[in-house]
Amino acid sequence: MLSASRSPDEPVRKKDHLSAAAFDRASVKLTWWKLLLFGGVTAAIFFVLLECMLALFGVKPGVYSGDPYVGFASNIPLYVKETGPDGQSYMVTASHKRVRFNVQKFLEQKPKGTYRIFCMGGSTTFGRPYDDKTSFCGWLRVFLPAADPMRRWELINAGGVSYASYRVALLMEELIRYDPDLFIIYSGHNEFLERRTYERVIEAPKILTGVGAILSHTRSYAATQKILAIVTHQRTGDATTVLRGEVDAILDHTIGPTAYSRDDEHLEQVFSHYRVNLDRMIDIARTGGARVVFITPASNLRDCSPFKSECRTGLSETDAQRTQTLSRQAKDAQSDGQLARALTSLDEALGIDDRYADLHFLRGRVLYDLGSYDQAKAAFLRAIDEDVCPLRAGTAIRHIVAEVAAQRNVPHVDGAQMIEGLADHGIPGSDYFPDHAHLTIEGYRLLALRLIQLLEHQNIVKIDGNWTDAAIASLADKVEGSIDKQAHGEALRNLALIFSWAGKLDEAERMAAQATELLGDDADALYVRGLRAIAQGDVDAEIGYYRQALHLKPDFLRVHYNLANALRSQDKLEEAAQHYRKTLELKFDSVEAHANLAGVLMEMGYFVEAAKHLRHVLRFAPDHADVHFNLANALRSQDKIDKAIGHYQEALRIQPDDAAAYYELGVTLDMAGQSDQALSRLREAARLDPESATILNTIAWILATHTEGTIRDSSEAIAVAQRAADASDHRDPAILDTLAAAYGAAGQFGRAVETAQDALTLATDSGAVELAVQIRSRLALYRQENPYRR
Repeated sequence: MLSASRSPDEPVRKKDHLSAAAFDRASVKLTWWKLLLFGGVTAAIFFVLLECMLALFGVKPGVYSGDPYVGFASNIPLYVKETGPDGQSYMVTASHKRVRFNVQKFLEQKPKGTYRIFCMGGSTTFGRPYDDKTSFCGWLRVFLPAADPMRRWELINAGGVSYASYRVALLMEELIRYDPDLFIIYSGHNEFLERRTYERVIEAPKILTGVGAILSHTRSYAATQKILAIVTHQRTGDATTVLRGEVDAILDHTIGPTAYSRDDEHLEQVFSHYRVNLDRMIDIARTGGARVVFITPASNLRDCSPFKSECRTGLSETDAQRTQTLSRQAKDAQSDGQLARALTSLDEALGIDDRYADLHFLRGRVLYDLGSYDQAKAAFLRAIDEDVCPLRAGTAIRHIVAEVAAQRNVPHVDGAQMIEGLADHGIPGSDYFPDHAHLTIEGYRLLALRLIQLLEHQNIVKIDGNWTDAAIASLADKVEGSIDKQAHGEALRNLALIFSWAGKLDEAERMAAQATELLGDDADALYVRGLRAIAQGDVDAEIGYYRQALHLKPDFLRVHYNLANALRSQDKLEEAAQHYRKTLELKFDSVEAHANLAGVLMEMGYFVEAAKHLRHVLRFAPDHADVHFNLANALRSQDKIDKAIGHYQEALRIQPDDAAAYYELGVTLDMAGQSDQALSRLREAARLDPESATILNTIAWILATHTEGTIRDSSEAIAVAQRAADASDHRDPAILDTLAAAYGAAGQFGRAVETAQDALTLATDSGAVELAVQIRSRLALYRQENPYRR
């Protein structure tokens, strides 16, 4: 065997040699590096495989399947299946959803070659104050086949009246099943319509909420949440607020925006929730292979004042009065044409309080009239942002739409900028908005055309050569020509309802009157006119309008309730009770109807039935002090003294400074023989209401007439009874009767007889027969120099 020979020129190389320890150290270093790399790659592969496996099993990302801020008590589908004459399955708007949605119909299985578009959002998407026909969705349904006849277009209007972004996202979870190609979303005006809280979100550390937001886009996170929920017996997606299945707007429970107050922290939370909802909409759409287009909501800047203004926090009473004085001066100066003086007053007022929305709006009007249009626009936008009842999307909403669209690479039409670009001086008013936020027919038409431009830019629409201005005008004439007198009347009626709902009753009544001219008698228009009548104090006119409305619409819930209130104010108790009962037939959980019916029944002496309704109220509102108070009165009238005492005490626990509750509790304790405790409660009532002759009289009566000497105190009785008599100008026979008893208790029988005779004369003259009989019997005792004892 021959060995390899070495060239003579090749240098002799020293053989590399490592010690065992050095070799081990190198191996360890190499092993850790490899382990880290290998571990990361393995984890990534495992995560990808897990996500794919979960996708096969139908698990959707958490951001798709749940709202981290709110939950929903129920989710009844918008569309229900029905079989058409051709035997095919169609999806049709459910009958009970047609109050808030247009009636739409489409095939459950999308026909081949059809491009299906769902238009989503609130009442602007719906098409208010009109309907689907002249909504931007309706215009697209007419325009798209002409703009691009090579494609089969299907436009479905899924805009829901009063639907906020969180309800739109929930609805998209249903609609993604119908193979949509595109969602066009116009949402942002309704974010403050429903009550919801965010305590749980606030309490979570920022780092956790940030990580949770990232993880919520994965299926693994969603699956883990579901497993944890099963193990801990909790619902997935348990949110701070659980909303009803359908919209429960705050303004549906109040006259005007009285329930709203400034809460800057809540404002920011709502904006954060809105941003999350826009992200969820994108994720839901993309999960189903659909695209999204956002529309930035537009608002009436020039011709709609704020719905509610509030002074800034911490403003002194003096400064508040000063700003109101300056505001009145500005309005007077503006009406006199002295615009510079008006602006000076407004600038001074805003220097004191820059959070009062109406001041910014008035300043915008003055600046507009002065021709300072940029400043005017800024003032109008600030007025919207400071509106305590934000029914118009402000600058924060506009910015969020733009930011989310840019971050998620979603095309969007800036509807606000578009309308402002069309309006005179960039400040739209009644030229494009018949109310606060809904567009005119022309505004909807122009928005649809702008959307077609965007869809062309996105290569969704390929414009046909016949798509000309003349073709557009011809189609517009056909659509507008199809709007009949009835449709115009209904639109005006819808506007009247919107304005009345928001507390702007002057505008509402004007629209309702115009609607009546076109529609004839209309229940909703009559309801609005009734609201205006009561605001003017004309109860007879209000009752007349409501009676006409019920003749046309017998089950009109709000009219039954309002009519009952009006009848009660005129002491027509039997009829008022009938309408409260009808209200409860239609809506049994109406706390207000139960409480008001109980009040009427108590006035009529039906205490047992009144107590039944008050107990119903306490099921819904257990901490309602007035209900406990009224229930106590009803129970006392049934001689259920101990139970009555318990409810008076509960009323005082909830509302500890209620003089009336202390008084009635004192009277009831006295009836129960606990006169020392009764005096304690009555003295507290007198402390809270020191001018009440009734309270003083009751205290004096116990002190003067009690059989127990430890309780009776004639000197204090005289002093308190004299205060009561002075408070009533010595014209109340019952109080003079008490003063006479106090004199008798002190042995001053001459004064007792004299005072009792005065009391008897007043009682006789006023027709208080029973009291007169009692005074006569006591007068006889005083003449015999005997005091009266109970």
